[in-house]
Amino acid sequence: MSDEALKLALGVAVPLRLAELARMTPYQRQGAIAVWREQGEDAVAYAGDFLQVRHRDARGETAKAFNRMAKGLAALAHAPGGVSFAGLHWRVGNPSLADGVGSGKTVEELRAEAGGQP
Repeated sequence: MSDEALKLALGVAVPLRLAELARMTPYQRQGAIAVWREQGEDAVAYAGDFLQVRHRDARGETAKAFNRMAKGLAALAHAPGGVSFAGLHWRVGNPSLADGVGSGKTVEELRAEAGGQP
């Protein structure tokens, strides 16, 4: 998968996973975040090569790795400050604020909004 294709796909998949988490009860969400974070770590550590190189003998592994990574990024968006990956940033703020489920903005856009501060 090319960098641009990965970026485009994550720009859609992560907000969908964030919306899925938002529909859960707090108890369900807490459990899902823990599981999804671990799955995301495993996807990058053990199956990241499926995202970089197509393996003809491993049908469906690229999709599994991608979905686990998207879930992991959605889980990490709940961490303080959110998560940045591939030039994109997702952050879930205080639910009482109008913060949305994820900005989907690039790191460069966020820096520009912050007056160029990192």
